[in-house]
Amino acid sequence: MGSGRACPQAAVDVATVCGLDLSGHRSQVLTPRDVGSADLILVMDEAQRRALRVLFGRDRGDVLVLGDLDPQPIDMREIEDPGGEGSA
Repeated sequence: MGSGRACPQAAVDVATVCGLDLSGHRSQVLTPRDVGSADLILVMDEAQRRALRVLFGRDRGDVLVLGDLDPQPIDMREIEDPGGEGSA
């Protein structure tokens, strides 16, 4: 893990259909400044949510699992790591 990872090809493909170019996007290490300046933080799973809350002191309502925004009833709200590396 860490910075410099490219977007998974599936994400690049979906973004292209929507008129967005993610081909040059790379991951970055999250800093206290990033977290402190954000009104809302979206994460992929509950482990990431807990880690952000513990490490940076954010309220539960400030950090949401992305799948929680899906209005459809689904079994799993967490989004699996497309790179297969797991949560931070």
